[in-house]
Amino acid sequence: MSFYAISFQGVAPFGAVASRIGAPYTLIIGGAMCILGASAFALKLSALRQAVRPIYAQIGIIPELVTGINTASVLQEPPED
Repeated sequence: MSFYAISFQGVAPFGAVASRIGAPYTLIIGGAMCILGASAFALKLSALRQAVRPIYAQIGIIPELVTGINTASVLQEPPED
């Protein structure tokens, strides 16, 4: 229900704009806003990764590089009988 309420209220301003300038121009404006938002996110993505990576390594979500290399070298050795 909350997703429905968010989407309904989020689309209402576009309806008001569409009634004034027309649906095609409203879609163009919405698409341009999406492209601008994606571009801003893409520009900040590397800084976000650098800030989050130590936190993820501390929690254990992503292993440290050395641990991964040691694990890979152990897995490549043939099993002993």
